[in-house]
Amino acid sequence: MVGKFKKNRDRFPSSKELVTFSIFLLIAASLWIFSALGKEYKDDLHIEIEYYNLPKEKMLYSSLPQQIDLLATATGFVILKHKIYNQTTKIKINLGKALVKENNKYKISKLIFFDQIEKQLNNSIKVNKIYYFDYDIDFSNVEVKEVKIIPNIKINLADQFHLTSPIKLNPSKIKIYGEKNVIDTVEFIFTDKLTLNNLKSNFKKEINIKRVKGINFDKQKVEVEINIEQITEKSLKIPISIINIPDSIEIQAYPEFITVNFTVGFSKFDIINSDYFSAQIDYNKIDLNNKYASIHLIRYPKEISNIRYMPKKAEYLINKKND
Repeated sequence: MVGKFKKNRDRFPSSKELVTFSIFLLIAASLWIFSALGKEYKDDLHIEIEYYNLPKEKMLYSSLPQQIDLLATATGFVILKHKIYNQTTKIKINLGKALVKENNKYKISKLIFFDQIEKQLNNSIKVNKIYYFDYDIDFSNVEVKEVKIIPNIKINLADQFHLTSPIKLNPSKIKIYGEKNVIDTVEFIFTDKLTLNNLKSNFKKEINIKRVKGINFDKQKVEVEINIEQITEKSLKIPISIINIPDSIEIQAYPEFITVNFTVGFSKFDIINSDYFSAQIDYNKIDLNNKYASIHLIRYPKEISNIRYMPKKAEYLINKKND
């Protein structure tokens, strides 16, 4: 009996044999899986679509589908990747190239539509069929109008800096397209909001134009240019002139000059002198019962800021002319 059991035990594979067998089994299974996944299969894929380059002179009556399902041929590896990671592919469709006109109606070319999708998918994916997609598109004719672009920009300059010129936009105007009752209400278009803090150098950048529902633009972006420079203080003496003096009198103001203090950019510091200013007393506005007359700074260069001047009033002396 013992001998028989020993004989049967010798028939069972050893641990070493079991390990070897398992390795070969795993290799065989892996080879089979890789072989199977390398083959092509048909399966459904879900994709998201973004449309661009819509003809500006046309408006859609109804929105185009943003998500579609399609039947595709691909290797098992590609399909498995989509299934495991639940991937949703995003595709951009150029409507300017995909639209065709047939019998006075527009439709999306099925051939071009398929081609644009396939070019953006994995190279090993072929589109066989798109489910429930209407290739016919209904457009309405639109009006066109040119409007000004307004910068929605907040600038916080660093200390001792100022703008050398107003904010520049390129272009400063755009054409808008829409139904007449919509564009008639639009007089200007804003840029997207932009805030610049502690600005201490010139700024140039493209920013988006703020979208308006029911309106298309001929451009989607605008270039913003902001020029700044450091500023410093300057002081000048300006002579006081008196206007509207009657022919029968002579009048003299004391003092004969005012002192003007202002801030100016470095680039204009040496250029701006007293010739750019004019200080006046108007005889017609003098109160003859008051020995002081008001002095007005009536002309100064636009490139300066923070203007202060002293004195604000001057004594005056009136003498009659000899006949």
